[in-house]
Amino acid sequence: TAESDAASAYMHEAAAARDAAVSRELAAAATAVQVSSEAKEAAVQRELAALAQITELERRARDVDHQKARLERTIHELEAKVREKTILDGAANSMEAARAL
Repeated sequence: TAESDAASAYMHEAAAARDAAVSRELAAAATAVQVSSEAKEAAVQRELAALAQITELERRARDVDHQKARLERTIHELEAKVREKTILDGAANSMEAARAL
């Protein structure tokens, strides 16, 4: 009958509308999950980049510390040579003064 055909058509339209709504919701949920996943991945990449930068800065700091220690040793060696030369120059001057007497 026409009424049952209309009711059947209405039921099919309602089911199709429901299926379309469910599909839209699933697509929206999938997009949200994708965006969330991408945001998490981006956050992880930023964190890794920050850690790499920290590691590089720590390496540079160690290099500077080694250079500083090497320079300090060189300074101490030069100071010792200056003291030794001062002592030797003083002794040489004393010997010349003694000869002059």
